[in-house]
Amino acid sequence: AVQKKLEGLGIAGHSQTIHQRITVVPDRVFIHPIPQFMDNVAYLIVCCPPRKLSGGVTGLSPTGHESVDNGYETPVIGVLVDCGEANVILGYLECIYEQYYSLYPRSNAFVTPSTRMGIALHSILCTHRHHDHTAGVGELVEHLESIRHDFKKKTAVVVHGGVGASEGQKNLFDRVVGNVVVVGAAMERVPHQTLFVKNGCFIPLPCIEDNDMNKFVSIEVINVPSHTRGSVVYALRNRVAPDIALTLSESTEAMGPL
Repeated sequence: AVQKKLEGLGIAGHSQTIHQRITVVPDRVFIHPIPQFMDNVAYLIVCCPPRKLSGGVTGLSPTGHESVDNGYETPVIGVLVDCGEANVILGYLECIYEQYYSLYPRSNAFVTPSTRMGIALHSILCTHRHHDHTAGVGELVEHLESIRHDFKKKTAVVVHGGVGASEGQKNLFDRVVGNVVVVGAAMERVPHQTLFVKNGCFIPLPCIEDNDMNKFVSIEVINVPSHTRGSVVYALRNRVAPDIALTLSESTEAMGPL
C-alpha cells in the first residue's frame, strides 16, 4: 500500500527502498535508504523514543515483538544524509513513518495538526556540495521552518545536542533556520550550511525530551578528498560496539570495521 502511495505521488524512484530497513540499535536506531534522481541514494537515520513501563495506549512495536506506550508526545527523531530532491524526501518521511513507526506519536512542534510530521527531522548531513546531493536542502529547510512552531514559544518542543553536548551545542538546533542543522565539510561550504566540520569531528545529534540519539550512536566525520576536495564520509557507530561502523557516503554504503 505504501509503495502504491509513493507511485501515486510520482516519487517511487529507481528502487523499492521503502521495504528496506537497516537495524543499528535494536528497537531504537534504524537506517532507511531513500532514492534520489536516477541513481543516487539519501539515507534517513531514525531514533525511536524509549518505551514506558505503564500508562498510555499500548500496541506492538515496529518490530512486532514488544508492546509500546504511544500515549505521550515524544516523536521519532530523524537525521538525513544528503538531500537532492526535497519533495521526494518529504514524501518518504511520511511513508516511512506510516510503514514502520505509526504507533509512535507525531511531533507536536508544528503549527497545525494537519502539518504534524511523524518523524522530527533536525539534521541534514551533506557528503559534498554537488547539486544532486544538496539541491533540495534549502527547500526542505524552508518548508520545515514554515510549518514548525517558533521554538521560543512555550508550546514549542525543545531540541538540543543531548548527552555529551558542549554548552555551545546544547541550543544549536534552535539557533538555525527551521531548527535543522545543515552539516558539511569546512572547506566544502555546501549550500545552506550552518555547521562546518573537519576530519575527526563528532556530530551533535538531536535530542527531544527522553529521546536522545546521542545515547545510542555517534557519527564521526572522515575526510575523503576525491570526488571533491571536501568530500566526507559519515561513520555511524553503535556505542555498544564502537569498533564496527556503518559508513554513509555519496555513492556507497558499507558495514565493517574502520
